[in-house]
Amino acid sequence: ALWTGFATMTLFVILAKMHLLYEPSPYDDAHAIYDKLLSPSPRLLAASLVAFFASQKLDLALFQWIKLLWPTGPFSVRNLLSTVPSQFVDTALFS
Repeated sequence: ALWTGFATMTLFVILAKMHLLYEPSPYDDAHAIYDKLLSPSPRLLAASLVAFFASQKLDLALFQWIKLLWPTGPFSVRNLLSTVPSQFVDTALFS
């Protein structure tokens, strides 16, 4: 799932840049808006990837640690206990 998310975000940036390379029609009044929306996508991708990888590494490490401490605990509880802190880290790093 980690690499699928990375591939999807990278593909979006490539497609966004390709879209901006097209010569707009003289009747196209939306190209300037697309340019403003899609131009910062590489910077957003970089910030998102840093936050994404850091939070996923933390999530995996916390999940394994909780699994060692509580091997018979329900999967859903272990998942929740590892996901909540990692999402806080993701939000803090991205914002």
